[in-house]
Amino acid sequence: MIEELEPIALGELAMTPEQFGNSTVAEIDALFDGYMRRRETLEDLFIIYCAMPVMRGPVKKPPSYKKLTAHRRKHNPKVGDIDEDMQNFWRPILKSAH
Repeated sequence: MIEELEPIALGELAMTPEQFGNSTVAEIDALFDGYMRRRETLEDLFIIYCAMPVMRGPVKKPPSYKKLTAHRRKHNPKVGDIDEDMQNFWRPILKSAH
C-alpha cells in the first residue's frame, strides 16, 4: 500500500517524506479527497470561464456544462460536493479558529 500512496503523497499532495512518514492512511486519504475537490473546482472554473465561451462562438451546438463534466461522474463518483450536514458541522469550528 505504501508503494501506491507514496507517489500521490509526494507528487500531487506535495508532502515531504517526513510528513508522509508521520501521516496515517486516513489522513492521506482525506488530503487526497481535498486535492480532488480543489482540482475539480479549478476544472469547473476553466470550463465555465474559458472553454464554454470559446466554444459558443465557432461551434453551432456547443456541449453543455453537464456534457463537459460527464467524465468526472463516470470515473470518480465518490468525489463530490461536501454535503450540507458536514458543512454545518465544520463551518462554526473553522470560523472560531480565526
